Amino acid sequence: MPLNEITCNPYLLYPLADCCTCGARYPIGYYDASSPAKAAVGDFYSNIAQDLSSIVPVRFNGTTVVSGMVLDPTGSSVTLQKKALYRIHYELTPASGFSSDIPVYVTVNGVVLPQSIRQLPGNGSQVSAHFIYSGEPGDLVRLNVNSAGTVSLAPGSNVNTMLNITEVL
Repeated sequence: MPLNEITCNPYLLYPLADCCTCGARYPIGYYDASSPAKAAVGDFYSNIAQDLSSIVPVRFNGTTVVSGMVLDPTGSSVTLQKKALYRIHYELTPASGFSSDIPVYVTVNGVVLPQSIRQLPGNGSQVSAHFIYSGEPGDLVRLNVNSAGTVSLAPGSNVNTMLNITEVL
């Protein structure tokens, strides 16, 4: 089985430490908040209103830590800059338009990663996933919602969606 098809709990692979600035958890030895990141890491979030329909990628309007990857100017895709094994984690909290048949997933270079697919809960609660992906330089990563209608993300001080990409090997 190729590495990009492995789905597991990366917390079991490496001991983790908290990042004191953003609350994210990173493998010990890979990220130190007091010095530049030793490995590729990206922590992207959104707290802006978005209406997602059809196959519209989620846009991110903020970052807390970025090293070894680039968020495009539109905020809708992340380009990996090195070959590595990555842990990808996303969370999305809809404000309206939720239905249990709406898939949320990650694409790399336009191809859906099957291990990333989750159904939006019909009660409007948060959907999340984490998985391992074997990345290459230039890979274009996007978080997508595929709805026949419209799924809305509310604006405000709270984060309505986040994408964390961390090199683990």
